[in-house]
Amino acid sequence: MPRPKPPEPLNPRQIRMSDSQWEAFQAWGGADRLRQFLAAMPKQYVELFKNGPA
Repeated sequence: MPRPKPPEPLNPRQIRMSDSQWEAFQAWGGADRLRQFLAAMPKQYVELFKNGPA
């Protein structure tokens, strides 16, 4: 079953986001804040996401 069409057009970027999603992401702090957030994750979660569920 195909996915429903998004309510807003998705623009080609490194990740698929609409303009309003992109603006919210940039207001949150963008890629730098996302990197900091992911770096602060406990190592067990990083390993889980890297290797997949057991």
